[in-house]
Parts: sequence; C-alpha cells; structure tokens
Amino acid sequence: MPSSSSASRRRSSGRRGAQAARQALYRTLILDAAEALWAEKGFEATKMEEIAEESGLALGTVYAVFRGKSAIVDALHQSRLGELIQTAQQAAEDSHSPLDRLVAGVRAYIEYFLERPEYLQIHLAEGTSWGLPVTGGSPRAQGWAEGHAMQVRLFERGMKDGVFYVDDPGRMANTLAAMQQIRLAEWLAGGRVEDPDRILSGIELQLRRAFCVRPRDRKDLC
Repeated sequence: MPSSSSASRRRSSGRRGAQAARQALYRTLILDAAEALWAEKGFEATKMEEIAEESGLALGTVYAVFRGKSAIVDALHQSRLGELIQTAQQAAEDSHSPLDRLVAGVRAYIEYFLERPEYLQIHLAEGTSWGLPVTGGSPRAQGWAEGHAMQVRLFERGMKDGVFYVDDPGRMANTLAAMQQIRLAEWLAGGRVEDPDRILSGIELQLRRAFCVRPRDRKDLC
C-alpha cells in the first residue's frame, strides 16, 4: 500500500497544480479586461476597480496577481508580443527564399493586429514610432528587439542572394516597421472597415517596391 507520505505528496502536488491553473485563469481574465478598457478609455483613465469589475474578479484578487496597472501593462505586452513574434517566426520558417520568408512574416504580423484591434489601439496610443528602437528592458523593448533582429537577418540574407537592394539592413527593417504602423493606423482610424486582404496585399506590394531589386534586373525574384 502507498505510504501516508506518498499520498500527502500527491495531494500537495494536486493543490499546487490547481492553484497554478487558477492563477493562470485569473491572469488571463485580468489581461483581457485591461486590454479592452485601455483600448476604450486609455491607460491613465482606467482604474484598477474597473479592471476588477470587467474581469469579474474581486479587487483583492486582482492585486494578488498584479501589483498595479504598470505590472499589468508589462504582462500584456509580454503576452501579446510573445504570441506575435512566435506567429511571425513560424510563418517565416514555413517559407523558403528570403523574400518569401519576409513576406510571410509581415503578413502574419499584420494579421495578428487586425485580429486584435484593442491591442493595436493600445500599441498605437503609446505614441512611439515602430521604426525606432524601444529603449530599456521592458517587455515591449524586448519584443521590438526580437522582431527587428528577425527582419534584419532576412534582409541580410536577401541582399546576399541578390533579392534586395544593398543597404543598411537595420534601416531597412526600421522602414518596414514604420510602413506597417502607418497602414494599420489608417485601418484603425478608418473604422476597421477596409478589407483585410486588401491591406495585406498592399503591404506586400509596398515591401516589394521598396526593397526588391528592380524587376528589369531580377525578374525571376521579384
């Protein structure tokens, strides 16, 4: 028969698992609630009490998970940007040439924001240019650095293969990020009515026109 100590360890492990699952659920509810409220009202105008009410949790529970709004916004960026980078990387890995990988990654990036307009609203409301580095060690800064590095590698490979014009790959990645920010901001300001396929096709066309070797030089590649 199992010893009493073994049974006790199993019960303890089960309690820890249940507690971890509960904390993960609370975290998701809080992040979703904060995202919706910040997109609607802005960060400063939203109170912790409103986040608790929107999430369906007690205020004390919200504070037990996050110390305050700054901790929530960091966690939100960490979660959403982590998903975004992973999605873009997977899309790029499923393609072959540097151009195809860059296009696939950009399309995945744009689609992510089109499917999450509340997070896009928050991202744009922070007022920083996507084409410039986000300084510091925040989750947003880390997300920017990862996405930028991925695009730099693709531009470097594409220049080596003769697909893209030879230029500073970091500047090229910055330019591409700014192009995406402008296009998504236009979509949001226009009431989100523009066809997503048109946006994706337009971004791809801009990318090809801006970075690819001229068609008369390399018709087989661009």
